[in-house]
Amino acid sequence: MFSNDVKGSEAAQPDETKAERTRRKVYDTAMTLFRERGFDETTMRDISQQAGMALGTAYYHFPSKEAIIASYYESTQYRHHAYVVEHLSGHKALQDRLKMVFHSKIEQVQGDRRLLGTIFRYTGDPQHPLSVLGEGTRSLQQQSVATISLALRGERFPREIAELLPVALWGLQMGALLYLLYDTSEGQTRTFRLMDQSLALTVQLLSVARKPLLAPIITPILRQVSGILGDARINLQPPIKQPPTKE
Repeated sequence: MFSNDVKGSEAAQPDETKAERTRRKVYDTAMTLFRERGFDETTMRDISQQAGMALGTAYYHFPSKEAIIASYYESTQYRHHAYVVEHLSGHKALQDRLKMVFHSKIEQVQGDRRLLGTIFRYTGDPQHPLSVLGEGTRSLQQQSVATISLALRGERFPREIAELLPVALWGLQMGALLYLLYDTSEGQTRTFRLMDQSLALTVQLLSVARKPLLAPIITPILRQVSGILGDARINLQPPIKQPPTKE
């Protein structure tokens, strides 16, 4: 596994304004209560009282508990992207780079399994702003794909593979996160083992798929898959933009 410093810090920054510090206090207080009491059991009034401020002040910065979780999503993605950028150069082989990306993602949220289990229920409602597969989080989905794509830089793949691979790996990452919620093994070792085995198999398949002799067979299949995804309007090609602002 990789070091726990991936979890980062949500401490105040020296150049924050008073409003930013207040917003951060609301956010930090809410996340502490969500983790201790649970998302459903915590109210905005609880958050404001624990933070020592008026209820209206808390609502001014976050109109709902869901808005706080949306900021949690953004903060998590920002810190994961920053971690990957910082540590990518230390891993030369493709499989090692992918392991770093996947391990660090899991380690970042590993302590929030209870909270994730609560908010992942919104996945079944595509219209909910917190659905991890819905339109409300589309930009974060794209940014997550962009982070995974960093591990693929410098690799030479046929165009069809290069287009589909980041999204396929993102799907694998989402599956690992879902499996994490049910993993009761100590330190969630089964989740990490499942990821490692899946990534090893992926890299093996990629080495085969890159062989020129197989291109006439593989290319038409990949083009068909791409067409199916396009017809289903599944497009997570990331926009060219910076990661979200850190909470």
